[in-house]
Amino acid sequence: MIFISHSTHDDAFVDNLRAALLRHGYETWVDHHDMPTGVLWDDIVEKQLSLSDLMVLVWSPTAHASENVGVEWREFKSKGRPIFILKLKDAPLPMRLRHINYLDFTNQALFKEQMIRLLKELPPAPLSVTQSLAQSVLIKAEHEMIELSHKGDAVISQNRDNIRPNQIFCVFPTQMSRTKAVSMRREKVLIGLGNAVDIDLTDYGAADLGVSRHHAVITLNNTLLYLTDLYSNNGTFVDHYRLPPEVPYPILNDSLVRLGGLAMRIVFNPDTAATH
Repeated sequence: MIFISHSTHDDAFVDNLRAALLRHGYETWVDHHDMPTGVLWDDIVEKQLSLSDLMVLVWSPTAHASENVGVEWREFKSKGRPIFILKLKDAPLPMRLRHINYLDFTNQALFKEQMIRLLKELPPAPLSVTQSLAQSVLIKAEHEMIELSHKGDAVISQNRDNIRPNQIFCVFPTQMSRTKAVSMRREKVLIGLGNAVDIDLTDYGAADLGVSRHHAVITLNNTLLYLTDLYSNNGTFVDHYRLPPEVPYPILNDSLVRLGGLAMRIVFNPDTAATH
């Protein structure tokens, strides 16, 4: 697990950093996302520091001035565990940190380039997070997403007239004749396995493909769909982009979606009349 130490003034940067790390399979702990309510700060932070394998320290003038940030990195350093410093804004480094090379994130336009450098420096993400599915399954799913982008058009065109307003229409690569249609005339649509979900993918071999029982949820805001990963074991992907957990992500009509190793294409017919 990666403990991200930072000042609250740098929350926006840390949110992007956390999302990038989650997309690459790393487990993180960030106080404003993961701190339970009604607990003592000292107790939970001490516990998470003991459970974390390494620390990413986001450095800035406010981090330099923060008593809590100082407590966190000093405690972690005393355990002899690795600290990676990301310099967000110019601020002097304490003597005990000066020997550690840092990555320069002061230019936010270079965020992606610096993230690539950081990922090369970090140890590999845990197998339990990134490779809980066999590599062959993941490669097959990626090929099926490509197949859906080409061959799914015929199935969609055949059924387009039957897609009612505010209805989700799901197309699967290996079973294109067995589509799935669900109405969005509700607050949310839960995707996963079993009778407790709105889109049950059990019959599509989803359990063997790494789909979680409560894998993701689709919500509707006016005419725009949002897909949210529910901390699934094997990830939720939209057009090959891994979604960070619990962050609603807008999906367009005809989006390619992968739940673990299960590829699908989602078509949506918005009820535009309902918005007028």
